[in-house]
Amino acid sequence: MTEDVVPTVSFADSIRYRYLATLLARFVQLGASAITLTVVPRALGPVAYGSYAFLMTTAASVRGVVDLSAYDAFFTFSSQERRSGSLTRLYVACLASQLALTLILVGVGVTTGAAGWLWLAQPPDRIVWLTILDWLVFVGIALQSLGDSKALTVRTQAIGAAVAGLNVAALLLLHSLGELDFDSYVRVNVGSSLVLCAVLAWWLLTIRRDECWIGRLFEHSRWYLTRWWRYARPMIVVNLYGCAGSWFSAYILQRAYGSSEQAYFALASRWSLLALTFAGAAVPIFWREISKAMAGSDRVQAARVYARFSQSLFFVALALSCWLSLASRSLVEWLAGPEYLAAVPVLMVMAFYPVVQTMGQLNDAALKATERTVQLRNLRLGLAIPDLLITYFTVAPSTARVPGLGLGAIGVAVQLVGWGFVSRQIYEWVNSRFLGQSYLRGLRDRLAAFVVVGTCAVTILAGPSDWLRVQLEWGTIGGLALASVLYFALLGILVVLWPALAGLSFLGLGHGQGRLGKR
Repeated sequence: MTEDVVPTVSFADSIRYRYLATLLARFVQLGASAITLTVVPRALGPVAYGSYAFLMTTAASVRGVVDLSAYDAFFTFSSQERRSGSLTRLYVACLASQLALTLILVGVGVTTGAAGWLWLAQPPDRIVWLTILDWLVFVGIALQSLGDSKALTVRTQAIGAAVAGLNVAALLLLHSLGELDFDSYVRVNVGSSLVLCAVLAWWLLTIRRDECWIGRLFEHSRWYLTRWWRYARPMIVVNLYGCAGSWFSAYILQRAYGSSEQAYFALASRWSLLALTFAGAAVPIFWREISKAMAGSDRVQAARVYARFSQSLFFVALALSCWLSLASRSLVEWLAGPEYLAAVPVLMVMAFYPVVQTMGQLNDAALKATERTVQLRNLRLGLAIPDLLITYFTVAPSTARVPGLGLGAIGVAVQLVGWGFVSRQIYEWVNSRFLGQSYLRGLRDRLAAFVVVGTCAVTILAGPSDWLRVQLEWGTIGGLALASVLYFALLGILVVLWPALAGLSFLGLGHGQGRLGKR
């Protein structure tokens, strides 16, 4: 295999069916997550729930340190090949070595006492188990990505949805028996992650072994490693910074304010991520299609995919974010309980994080799919210092040696949403230039969507939901439910009358779906 030869790609499932399957699976997982976020925070309480969130964030940061962009390179390269068993075997060997190194680092930290600094005196057994859990979750994601890279999305997403349902059933059973606590919650998650990994591995590496597994471990390994080094080298420092930044905000929050404040942010963060359903379903497809188009030197098709996804997913994320922000008090009080009322203002801000995440994930995917990792590195490093400074000064207590604003969890939310939206504009501009798109036109469309959707949300959800609650005597959730139906119905009517608001047009939508669905 030589560098100038790009293997062809077979499309097992069309884009339309892949997105539909992913979306349906995400809705199942959305329901599962909503149930989990109702049951688990109540059962664990703010302190234990905050400790769980802190340990999972720290585990993900440690794992990210040893990744070295191997996952991104694997997905990108696998998307460009019809059969990539040798690449899959090489990546499995890479994962095994990364896991061994991670466990060694944890072991050294626990035995030398460094765990007290990095994990803030969390119990060693919890550190080990949550590190293992984080890795199992990641392996499941990697296996699903392998399926996405071969356009085998429908079955892999169905498997993921089924296991999510089993996970929720186990949690509800434990809760009904009064046995749901920190340790049992971890055991259930470990068990369901093991089941997911086992079933996906059976489906992809046995049933679909021709595309995913057949090949020799060291066949073309030098070629893959050369490509990986060229792809990953610019990103090594960036990944290390990203892991450090993620751990830094969680560490300050835990050290200065304790597990309860960590729990308020964790609850708000997890609820906000529910609004990422549509974008989360689309990003792997978006990444793959741009990677495929660029592998065939078809920049026009890559630009078409970028434009079609960007505005439509922004609109959907914005609509859900506005709803979540204005419904936050009712949801937290009803679902999580009065112990978490302090999380309401945090959720009102974090509700808009899916908008930032949608923009960020699409633009990161576009840079990685087009193998512009040097440019991505430069952007990340250029924004690193202001990012860390804003994080520190919004979160750090006013009594610290270098005083901050002392905003705690809400400070993290303000930094992620406010600074995140500003910084993402630079990525938008860079990708728009590369793909020949008009950045100003895109910004104008997004601002128009923000004004229209925000006006609809405030008009219908801010006051009328309480009025409906009183008039109809339906209670808080009843009034919110009716107002929500009116809100989404109005947005639907506006999209029909003004399809460009959501990045759609009747002629363009039909034509685009036909083109993409036949590929």
